[in-house]
Amino acid sequence: MKTMTTIATAFFAVSLALPAVAQETPVLQGTKDTRIGKIEFDLGFPSKKAVDKLYDELDFQRASQSYIWGLPIIGFAEWQASTAKSLGAGSLD
Repeated sequence: MKTMTTIATAFFAVSLALPAVAQETPVLQGTKDTRIGKIEFDLGFPSKKAVDKLYDELDFQRASQSYIWGLPIIGFAEWQASTAKSLGAGSLD
C-alpha cells in the first residue's frame, strides 16, 4: 500500500510540473529576450555575438560578487588600522 501511495504521489507531482515545462519552448532559430538584452540563437546554440555578451555578463556578476564578499574583510582591516592608530593597539590586542 505504501508503494502505491508513493507512486501516486510521484505521478501527481509530475502532472503538476508538466504544464510549466511544456510552456518553455526551445529556441532553435531567432532571438530570445532576456534581462541583458536579446540573445541570438542559431540551431539551438547561442551565436558568437551572444556568447560574448553572456561572458561579459558572467564577468560582471563575478566582479559584483567579489566586491560584496570582500567588503567585510576590508571593513575589519580598516577597524584594525584605526584602532592601532588611535589606541596604539598591536596585532594581538
